[in-house]
Amino acid sequence: MKKAVPFFMAALCAAVLFSGCSFQHGASSAAQLPANSSSSHTGSVTLIVNSAPSGASQSSSQGSSESTASSENLPNKKNTAGSPTNDVTREKTVSQGSIVKPESTDSSKFNKKFKDNPVDRHYVSEINDAVSNIEIVKVSDKYVGLWEKEIAHACSELKNKAGSSAWKQIEADQKGWENGKVTAIQKISEDAKASGGSMAQAEAASGVMDYYRDRAAQLYRRLFDYDKNYSYAFSTN
Repeated sequence: MKKAVPFFMAALCAAVLFSGCSFQHGASSAAQLPANSSSSHTGSVTLIVNSAPSGASQSSSQGSSESTASSENLPNKKNTAGSPTNDVTREKTVSQGSIVKPESTDSSKFNKKFKDNPVDRHYVSEINDAVSNIEIVKVSDKYVGLWEKEIAHACSELKNKAGSSAWKQIEADQKGWENGKVTAIQKISEDAKASGGSMAQAEAASGVMDYYRDRAAQLYRRLFDYDKNYSYAFSTN
């Protein structure tokens, strides 16, 4: 019995020591982790899991926003697409208005006055109504005759308003122009034919009209020096 007591005490001490080691290990392990490690880990996972939907939501939101913006911009794109059409229409209008070439002389005031001459205004209106080469030729031939009348009118006015020496020079220049008409008109026709195309005849007729118009402009420029308010022979009557 006395021998059993020391053995029992030794066993008890061993049990206590073993239990203490286990407890210490558990406490040590617990100390290495935060008290809320489980919830923190779970929270971390939750944040990661939530961040993906959040990002997806933001992407979706951005996509939706961009889609909305695109939808809102659709009318603008239509307008943008429509702009070139408007530009083309505007260019056609300008082109039609420039069928009559602007005269360029040493006097800007004369250029402005001649630009508003009634012959050109009516010509542009009539030529825009011409729908075939034959009609274009007819209109051009008609205005060759009208510009020829303007040449005669300008010469008559210059003879009355320019001095005798000035008129002699103008008269000599006019005779030179008259003598060169046949050759000049022939060259205009040949150049138009050389260019080829279905519009050659119409271009030739238009070129001849410009030839007469240019001469009238030269004479009216001289007349402008003597009479800033000169008038034209053209009449709608």
